[in-house]
Amino acid sequence: MSNLRKNTAQLDTYKIIFSLFDHQDTFEKLTDIQAGKLIKYIFRFLNDGNSKLEDPEVIAAFKKLKPDLLSSLKQIINE
Repeated sequence: MSNLRKNTAQLDTYKIIFSLFDHQDTFEKLTDIQAGKLIKYIFRFLNDGNSKLEDPEVIAAFKKLKPDLLSSLKQIINE
């Protein structure tokens, strides 16, 4: 996915970021440390897909927002 990141226009990047705004409640339910782990995991997921989560609450939070991230990526790829 790193090639996608490098070849994506700034507007496309905003689409991914804005898809996270729909999940503010998910982030609010996490501690600051967990939210930081989640956003770091999202960056790694979008860049290369290689990362590991161990915190069950962070894993559950990612599973909740992953469909929206993938949907945003598909829209970007298909444009």
